[in-house]
Amino acid sequence: MSSTTVKNAILTALQTPKGHAEVSKAEAQAITKAATAGMGSATKVTADEARLIGQLMSQDSFEGAPKYSLTAPAKQVLEQFAVQQHLPYGSNAGALAGQLSAVVDAANLSWATPLTKAPSTSSLLPVPLNDASFNLPAREAYVNPSSGQFYVKQGTGKSAQWFGPMAIPGSDAHAAQNSALLSTLSSAVKGMDLMSEGDFGWDSVLLSGAGTTKPTADDFAKALGLPAGTPVEVDDVDDWFANHTGFDPSADDDFDKTQLAQYASVKSLLQQNLTDIQVFRTGTIDVGTYIVGRTANGDLVGIHSTAVET
Repeated sequence: MSSTTVKNAILTALQTPKGHAEVSKAEAQAITKAATAGMGSATKVTADEARLIGQLMSQDSFEGAPKYSLTAPAKQVLEQFAVQQHLPYGSNAGALAGQLSAVVDAANLSWATPLTKAPSTSSLLPVPLNDASFNLPAREAYVNPSSGQFYVKQGTGKSAQWFGPMAIPGSDAHAAQNSALLSTLSSAVKGMDLMSEGDFGWDSVLLSGAGTTKPTADDFAKALGLPAGTPVEVDDVDDWFANHTGFDPSADDDFDKTQLAQYASVKSLLQQNLTDIQVFRTGTIDVGTYIVGRTANGDLVGIHSTAVET
């Protein structure tokens, strides 16, 4: 659509009479939808739209709106969007810089022919690749999210040279793999409840770049952006499923039988696609419950619900 449409969607999410707004998952989805709605090239986010979303993700301030925070599900929506659209925000900032650096290193710029004219950067997003060092000149990438390509600026001042455009490697395939798995998980957990003092359904989650190693409780809290001091417990996945799927299959209760089979199917699906699967429980009373594992690309993917424990 347009940056104005995206800006209005963000400001709508931040409206609150209490002086502090909390962006929900649905509001984050409305914002990303506003950035990609339309036909043809409009389905690709523009640099202006991306900057607005990056500003929202930074949680510093936004156009004079009141203070705000992102719920964990909203942050996940925006993090996933950053991966899909090649945006240097959130946890994707470091991941994208690493991808682009690998392309530049493989291109061996010492043998490449620089551009005769620097490209216009008004529709490009800067991504620092390194600082100047004794052996390596300063490099900065400039990403075009609409095309999936980027330029490289090497050096500083009048002596700087420009190269490109180059393709962002594997990012489309990476995002497509995550999107397919998230869609499969969303379908698998549809109608499945987490039984507690209040019954909640499940949704799928993605934490980009948070699964390069098996995460600890502290790693997971950082990936979610939880406030300091928020309790995070880690449970063994087999023990958790054994404790939470203790329905009696011989009981004359079709709902319980369906839930038992569904939980078994979801566990199998997670094990087929992920490694180092763990259960993380965050907070108190309304306890966030995350069953996540690592993908081959170094992300955390899984499912999320809420358990009410008073």
